[in-house]
Parts: sequence; structure tokens; C-alpha cells
Amino acid sequence: MASSKSMTEERDYLGKALDIAIRLTVIAVIVLGAFRIFSPFLAPVTWGTIIAIALNPIFERVNSALGGRNRLAGTLFILISLALVITPTVLLTSSIVDGAKKLDQELEEGILRVPPPAEKVQDWPVVGKSLYSTWQSASVNLEATIKKLDPQLDKLKAKLASTVAGLGAALVQTIIALIIAGILMMTSQGGGKVARDISMRLGGDDHHGDVP
Repeated sequence: MASSKSMTEERDYLGKALDIAIRLTVIAVIVLGAFRIFSPFLAPVTWGTIIAIALNPIFERVNSALGGRNRLAGTLFILISLALVITPTVLLTSSIVDGAKKLDQELEEGILRVPPPAEKVQDWPVVGKSLYSTWQSASVNLEATIKKLDPQLDKLKAKLASTVAGLGAALVQTIIALIIAGILMMTSQGGGKVARDISMRLGGDDHHGDVP
């Protein structure tokens, strides 16, 4: 009788343990999936928070000058900061693209000329002699020199493409971070209240965090 009761209790215990294990597994899968989905946004959110904290005093002055209209001040911050980031980037990119097109056109038409190197180039440390030789060869016969350097040029093109892609990704993350910073500053008062509530719950009634 006792043995039967013990077996029943053991089955109940195993059933509860299995139920807990399944629930923990489901929670772990959900958390892992959420992390994978939101991990690309961790860096912009982090930088957005840092920017919001660093520029909050300036934002408060602008907000005060606008009569305490948080949304207007935040919108102005976002628009101005995006203009300061995007405008120089667009101008620089346009200049580089135009220069590359002109260079490619001159190369195809055979009118591109490379001036001969100065003699002092040979005296440059490490790369002086090899650079002088390649440069001199290009000034005499550019087409033959390019064909000779094809493998190195292919690697350089791949590296440049990778660098440009990385810069593009960094620009997108910067834009997202600035937008997040503007939104955080718009809602800074509500965020401060939430932070105070959390700090009081974590530290107890006798401990108050100095959160503005």
C-alpha cells in the first residue's frame, strides 16, 4: 500500500518536473528567438540611449525655448541631426561616384595618363622601390600594368566593396540611433518616472536613485 502511494507520488513528481522542463524549454526558445530578432537593433538602441543622455541638457534648453513642447523639440532634434549626418554623406558619395565614373571613362577611351614618379619615391621606406617600379611602368604603359596587377586589383575591389557595405550599415545604424535618441528625449519625463519606480522597487523605500 505504502509502495503504491510512493509510486503515485513519484509519478506526480516526475509529471510536474516534466511539465516545468517543457515550460522552461518553450520560454528559452522564445527568448532566444526574440534575441535573434532584436539583436541587430541592440547597437542602435545603446547608442541612441548614450546620445540622449549626452545631449539631454541641450534638448531641455530647446524644449524650454519652445514652451515645453517635447514632441516639437524632439522632432527638430531628429530632423537637424539627420540632416547633419546624411547631407555630408550624400555629397561625399556623389563626389566619389562621379570621380570613379570619370576615371573609368578615361581608362576605356585610352586617354588616362599617369605622370612619372619623382626619383625620391625610391627612397621611401619598405615600399619605395617596388612602388617606384610599378608607378614608372604605369606611366609608360598603363594598360599592361593594370593587366599585370589584375589579381591584386580584384582583391582591392572586394575589400573596397566590403568597406563600403560596412559604412552603409554604420550609416543606417547611426540614423536609427539618432531617431531613438530623439524619441527617448521626447519621453524623458515618463522614462525618468519609470526609472525611479524601478530603482525604488529594487532598492526599497529607504533607497532612492538619483534619477532625474
